[in-house]
Amino acid sequence: MTKKADGRRFGIPTTHDDCNLAIQLLGNEQRRIVELTAERDTQLASLKASYDRQIAEVEARAEALTDGIQEFCEVRRRELTGDGRKKSFRFAAGEVAWRNRPPSVTVRRVQAAIEFCLAEKGLLKFLRTKHKINKDALRDDPETAATIPGVKIGSAGEDFYVEPFEPKPTDRPAQAAA
Repeated sequence: MTKKADGRRFGIPTTHDDCNLAIQLLGNEQRRIVELTAERDTQLASLKASYDRQIAEVEARAEALTDGIQEFCEVRRRELTGDGRKKSFRFAAGEVAWRNRPPSVTVRRVQAAIEFCLAEKGLLKFLRTKHKINKDALRDDPETAATIPGVKIGSAGEDFYVEPFEPKPTDRPAQAAA
């Protein structure tokens, strides 16, 4: 097997032995990818944990500051908002504001709510109808599906894969020929 000039790629094997060696080398590379990924993930987890601790400390201080600012502003809300004419107050360093959140909606028995809305025609505005293309049905009937504008049925295609065997404990990794 010939090695290409860039030092990273191998040419096309010319014999069964060359192909067997290439598969063995591929297995070695795949195992090395797994090892490096595990090492990277371990280091990232350690780094993340370190930053997570620091972030938690900063978040706790920020929350305490926010609570103190809110307490100060709540006591002086009428003064800061001009007896409710404004919803915010601008300090030199920033702004505080009071905003109303929209009401939340919780539906516990979805099917019962849908059936009720369907039965009461005036409540249909609370239901949505959603149409979607069924790709499984298109695949099952490609002749008819191909007559639909905008629908194209492609070839199923073919994939090639190489699956190196795991080495036995006594096997030694093959070395690349120079």
